[in-house]
Amino acid sequence: IDDLTQEGKFIDYCLVGEASSSNIVGDTLRRGRRGSLTGYLKVIGKQGHVAYPKKVINPIHLSGKVIRILSEEVWDEGNEFFEPTSFQISNISKNKVKKFEKNLCKFTGAKYCITTNSASTALFLSIKTILINEKKVNNYCYISPNTYAATANCALLNNLKVKFIDIDKSLNMSPKKLEYELKKRKKNKNKTIIILTHFAGNPCDLKIFKNLAKKYNLIIVEDASHALGSVYEKNMIGNPKFSYFVVTSFHPVKTITTAEGGAIFTNSKFNYELLKTLRSNGVIKKSFFQKKYNDQIHSSLNFRLSDVHSAIGLSQLKKIKKFVIYRNKIASFYKKNIRNSNVFFPINTDKS
Repeated sequence: IDDLTQEGKFIDYCLVGEASSSNIVGDTLRRGRRGSLTGYLKVIGKQGHVAYPKKVINPIHLSGKVIRILSEEVWDEGNEFFEPTSFQISNISKNKVKKFEKNLCKFTGAKYCITTNSASTALFLSIKTILINEKKVNNYCYISPNTYAATANCALLNNLKVKFIDIDKSLNMSPKKLEYELKKRKKNKNKTIIILTHFAGNPCDLKIFKNLAKKYNLIIVEDASHALGSVYEKNMIGNPKFSYFVVTSFHPVKTITTAEGGAIFTNSKFNYELLKTLRSNGVIKKSFFQKKYNDQIHSSLNFRLSDVHSAIGLSQLKKIKKFVIYRNKIASFYKKNIRNSNVFFPINTDKS
């Protein structure tokens, strides 16, 4: 802060201070004070003009230099005053998250999308939502052993036991082995959750699993952490045509990245609203006689994805087709040049 002050950087930037502060630059920045959680936004233009907009709730307290980097340009030369940008502690603005979710829906064909801070938490929220919605669900869950620990943990943390169903040559769960297991179990009318992992981006044969779901009362959740950008029967993976939820990951090794993050896709507005509540500590905002308050509906935690991460995701999503082509090119090279009887490649389940 002292270094920036000496450089005389502050006059051209958007600064946030305490509601009672008469000297925003001095109180908030030069002395390093954080200020209160409720304040006013002050914009100082290049010509020294000052704009005081409406009250800002939960302003973020950063140095002017950092705000300049993270925000859009806040001074339009030629205009003496204009509507400045507000900054909040949890999200600099909520536009990037909503825009990223909207673009993901457009790409996959899903009706609704909820971003989260990881695919692990997205899986956890998916199972929790199902258990809230569905009254009679068995206390166990079917998953593939060829998956990441989070697939099992999301069930265990929701008090479900895990039952592994072995894989076939696709390296995904075998539908034949699943049906064999389903035939052996005791008959009951309860629903059972099954998590299908699309290993290495190779989709499970979803039509077969959908038929088994109808026959044996299964609830399908797709763990598509590897598979954003993959296609099954001319449908983009992410479109929950065959399942209750589809979960994907934005970890750095996945098709696209937000540095860290995940998403849940659904075609149900009810599930979408419930997921939004669970993503934000299980709290919803209400009003009573013009007074706003928070109502605790479910026990949960903060699983939100930030605007900064979403901004990275928006940039990455524009390049996803190129990324998929490049990854397939590498895979084709391996298939062509690795000639070893002990090495085999997964069978592609997509016939489209």
